[in-house]
Amino acid sequence: MSKVARYIIVVLAALFLGSLFLALQSSSSKEVVLKQYQAKEAELRKSAESLSQQMNSAQADKRRIQDRMDALQKDFQRITSERDDWKNKYDAVVKDKEQLITKLQEAPRPAEQPREVTVQPVVTADEYWAGVLKDKAALELQLKDLGAELSNTKLQLEEVKKTKTDLELELSRLRQNQDDMERKIKYSTDLANSLSLELARDKNDKRFIADKLAAIKEENATLRAQVKELTTTKVSLHKSLQKLTQDKNTLETQLAKTEEIIQDRVSDMVEIKRDLESATKERGIAGIEGKTVQLPPIVVKAQGTATRSEAPPATAGTTSNKMARVISVNEPNNFVIIDAGENAGISIGDTFKVYRNSKEIASIEVIQVRKDIAAADIKQKIQNIQAGDLVK
Repeated sequence: MSKVARYIIVVLAALFLGSLFLALQSSSSKEVVLKQYQAKEAELRKSAESLSQQMNSAQADKRRIQDRMDALQKDFQRITSERDDWKNKYDAVVKDKEQLITKLQEAPRPAEQPREVTVQPVVTADEYWAGVLKDKAALELQLKDLGAELSNTKLQLEEVKKTKTDLELELSRLRQNQDDMERKIKYSTDLANSLSLELARDKNDKRFIADKLAAIKEENATLRAQVKELTTTKVSLHKSLQKLTQDKNTLETQLAKTEEIIQDRVSDMVEIKRDLESATKERGIAGIEGKTVQLPPIVVKAQGTATRSEAPPATAGTTSNKMARVISVNEPNNFVIIDAGENAGISIGDTFKVYRNSKEIASIEVIQVRKDIAAADIKQKIQNIQAGDLVK
């Protein structure tokens, strides 16, 4: 098994286990939260019912106290009215007493009273004063009773005031309890609403996690199919690897042979370069700075000497049908090296066209030939020649 296949299998297994763990953990946490919410909701409902009962009881007490206060107010008004009546009666009796005393003081003595002609019942002074004293005693008793009744009325009035104060304090306390209960009910309602929102959010999260879990399961199924496919691919790759190993050995053998050929070509190129440099110096072409120059054909002899001469009539202006590639460009000395030589039937004086993307860019003429490469003078160029351009 290759390292890549092992790595892919390990990653897929880790992803599957991680997704499974996340799904189980989220499911357990959601169940715990749901149970806690249900317990809290039941507790809040009981508390709300208890507060509602307490509030109803408080309202009933409030109504009862209000009725009692109204009754006491009526009793207080009645007692106040009776007190005023008795006070008026007392004041009238006192006034009558004072008037009687004044009359008694102003009344003439019995001895000094004139005798009347008519016959009237004889009333002695003792009887008269006895009647007056009797009336006075009766009035004093009545006045004393009125005073006692007035004192009782005042005491009752004080008790009524005290009861009224107590009832007002009780009513204030009940109102405060009612406000507290209303605040608690409002808090419980807000808490229930927030818990409902949280439960809805948890349900949405649970639905999202369920969808994600389904997607992960589907992805796991896809990954399993991919693992199976990768296993099949691995087997085929293993077979291909064996085949490639065999091909590698073959290529190594061919590469060794190619290296020998390349070494020969490099040696030929070095020799051609050295011969061309010497020929260029002799002909005075040094100093050209990248410009295209038309030169007469240069014929290089096998011994390495170069002389300027006209091309033979048989080969002048001829173009070979051979195809090759440019492998090196020497712009200062105005020549190129191509990857075809004597083995391809190329000889000195052959002319070729250089193409790039099926477009002619230059024309060259062979000035030296080796076994597998050749040097060609640039006769005319439309664009600069580059390595890899086609020669034919």
